[in-house]
Amino acid sequence: MTPYLPSHLSPSQLSCYALCPGIYHERYVRKLYPPPEPERLFGIVIHQALEAHYRGEDDELTFLKLWKDALATLDQSLYPIIDNLKRRGLNILAQVRALNLVGEPEHHITTLVAGISVPIFGYADLWSDNLIVDFKTSGFGWTQWKADAQVFQPAIYSHAYAMDHDGQLPQFQFIVLPRIEAPIQVFDGSRSYVQITQAFEQARTIHQKIEAQQFDCLCDGRFHILEEAA
Repeated sequence: MTPYLPSHLSPSQLSCYALCPGIYHERYVRKLYPPPEPERLFGIVIHQALEAHYRGEDDELTFLKLWKDALATLDQSLYPIIDNLKRRGLNILAQVRALNLVGEPEHHITTLVAGISVPIFGYADLWSDNLIVDFKTSGFGWTQWKADAQVFQPAIYSHAYAMDHDGQLPQFQFIVLPRIEAPIQVFDGSRSYVQITQAFEQARTIHQKIEAQQFDCLCDGRFHILEEAA
């Protein structure tokens, strides 16, 4: 069997492998994905609506259209929360607009790291002068501890920014969008050069393990896709 060798890595791939190599194997080698569910579709649609907003388009119309399309893929009778999510999505968009953020949505970055033979690609949700924003949908919100525990995304994006700005590291913010009726949350995710170096060291280790085809499960199957649902 031909060994799996990725053509690139991303912060999401690195985070997935760090969580469990077995899950990485499911998603990126076997191409297995969880079945559609309203929470996951809600997050995708909210991100697309926010992207539309920062491109100067109507975020609410975008959300309503895409949400209607998403619902068509579900048996709505199985999900009593769906009606609440439509209202909640519009409320989240209003709260984000009130922050008056500006910037380029879905800014593409490419990073080359010594010791990793493939590039690292990523898309920052919002990229502006001295600020990178990543939007995260969540069931009940985050804590600063969870923001601090994010390894690859803030480090890789901050490094890419510094390479384009004479070594200046930006402020990095996680803006968390709870699905419950609650205010959106803003957490600092700014990283130092020491933290960036540590993240790249971990990325190198992960890349070496992927090349060695090390995909043993480390989570006792808790987060895996059931074969019959795949």
